[in-house]
Amino acid sequence: MSGTARIPKKVKDFVPYLDDLDDLQLSDGSTPPAKKWEDWSWSEEESEKITEYREAADVLFEKLSNKKFIYTEIRDEMKTLIKNVRSYDNDKLTGHHLLDKIALFGTMSDCETANVKRGTPLELSPSHKKGDKVTKVPVMEVVEYLPGRHKIKVTDPETPKSRAKPVGIKFVRVYRFIGSEEPTKFSQYTEIDNAENGYVISELPESETTGSTKVWAWYRSRYESNQGVEGTLTAPLKVGIIS
Repeated sequence: MSGTARIPKKVKDFVPYLDDLDDLQLSDGSTPPAKKWEDWSWSEEESEKITEYREAADVLFEKLSNKKFIYTEIRDEMKTLIKNVRSYDNDKLTGHHLLDKIALFGTMSDCETANVKRGTPLELSPSHKKGDKVTKVPVMEVVEYLPGRHKIKVTDPETPKSRAKPVGIKFVRVYRFIGSEEPTKFSQYTEIDNAENGYVISELPESETTGSTKVWAWYRSRYESNQGVEGTLTAPLKVGIIS
């Protein structure tokens, strides 16, 4: 599959990808009659939504091949659909992170079909990537603590007053976990943003932060070089949540 995105952006890649993913999620799971989507901890609503997207994509793809329809209009509809599918999975605030769940609960074959690599053995480890090793570890601190929101400052330990990234660093990746107990493995975290200018605004979803059980947010960060080499993760930063 061309490109590096999990869900392809190009129509010629997106439609067969979604067809394959939908066929897979509706196939028999580890304990039939349960289906794959149940193995992955998807909800029935999420499963039905992927099928709905797949059917819409198939209809639009057929229209793209039919000269009776105005190509530009159908193409724009398809672009909107692709954007909606990608947002449904990985939007920072409303995303369902369905592919992350495949990485956590699926088989290697499932991950290959879903184009999921990060957090699985399919991911190329930093030691096998070209480029120099990333030795620096960023420093994180909470600089704003409000109801439903945290502002996290991420800086180079050698230049703490500067918001600039270290030389050779492309991304300052920031990850978050919300729960009542500290996560036991990194795969439980979700990437929320890139601290491009030294800060990340962490909007806390009400669905995860309201209720009778006290919850916290844990944050971790790491650098990634221009060559795609990832550095060491920071220690977890535990932050209280004001509801």
